[in-house]
Amino acid sequence: ELDGGVSQNYNVTIQGSCSSLNILSATLVWTDPQGANGCTRCVLNDLDLKIEKYGANGEIVDIFYPNGLRRPDDQNNAERVRLDGRIGEAHEGLVKKNDTFGIIVKANNLVTNSQKYALVITGCFGGKGNILDTTDSVFATGATSMSGLLDAEDWINQLEDALYAIAAAGVLFILLVLTCCYACCKWGDCNSVHYGHCAQWIPF
Repeated sequence: ELDGGVSQNYNVTIQGSCSSLNILSATLVWTDPQGANGCTRCVLNDLDLKIEKYGANGEIVDIFYPNGLRRPDDQNNAERVRLDGRIGEAHEGLVKKNDTFGIIVKANNLVTNSQKYALVITGCFGGKGNILDTTDSVFATGATSMSGLLDAEDWINQLEDALYAIAAAGVLFILLVLTCCYACCKWGDCNSVHYGHCAQWIPF
């Protein structure tokens, strides 16, 4: 949550060996107050997202703005900066191991006292080298910082594994039901009250 004119910086250093080593992405969204009917510039609480790349001495060497713009976006309440540093891509060579970036959210112009927001940062970073301040996070549990973050790709892989396991369990359950119905109808009385429905969809 930000007050008007205040910025929040999240610094990350690219590290590790995940396949997304050369990709860094940040997405910012927030619920804006309701605008007037027929408005043409309808964002009332303007938050701005940008990514800064830092040099060896901490100096700013490049700035990247969201949604394909060369300036802050003051017309949308969903903003994304995606840096693809792979060979042949738009930001080739700009995202490498040990590079440090700052993801910055600024409350540029608010009609209310403050504005809550959600920010998702993905890339090959995590661990003690990247401590993100979550003091004002709605998910904070008393800790003022979060370390030991999982690489985004590792987290996604774990989620995929869990979904595959759930799907496999569902398939096994269906096969078990089909097997039981087949056995009941094969050696039992398919026309009985208990097994009559099996004969409608188990071919013999």
